[in-house]
Amino acid sequence: MQNTTIQHETFLTSRQVTERIALSKSAIYRRMDPKDKLFDPTFPRPIKINETTRRWLESEINAWVTNLIQSQRENAA
Repeated sequence: MQNTTIQHETFLTSRQVTERIALSKSAIYRRMDPKDKLFDPTFPRPIKINETTRRWLESEINAWVTNLIQSQRENAA
């Protein structure tokens, strides 16, 4: 068995993600759908907790927001 160190992670619900990134729930799911024109392969995927529950890692959402801001600023320059 491989030893791994897991840092403290916070799970976010879809409501918390929508509040943090100011996108609707449907807009979030469209970014995860490869068939949709809004598909964003960089958008974090939720973790499947059980058959009906999925959560996003706060660290991944924060990293996505940071990368989005950086890319927008680089493109504006």
